[in-house]
Amino acid sequence: MAAFQIPEHIDNQLNELAAATGQSKDDLILEALAHRFDLQQEDHSMKLSEFTPGQLERMDRSVEQLRRGELVSGEAIEAFFDEWENEIAGK
Repeated sequence: MAAFQIPEHIDNQLNELAAATGQSKDDLILEALAHRFDLQQEDHSMKLSEFTPGQLERMDRSVEQLRRGELVSGEAIEAFFDEWENEIAGK
């Protein structure tokens, strides 16, 4: 079991969240830690060059497009972004 002190401003936020959700402060802290550990694991997995199935599928589709010669020129990409910037500037 770990024991630690929570800064007052975070404890105040924790109290508000507990009141709003009906969860205990302990449950909220455990949930936050579990979420952080999940993020850490995802980050570690990505560093090991592991990709999600969706990412692998998109990469495979991109490779197939390249093999078929379906390329976009640098000029077309620049023109797209120039047009996009002009649209944003005009709003």
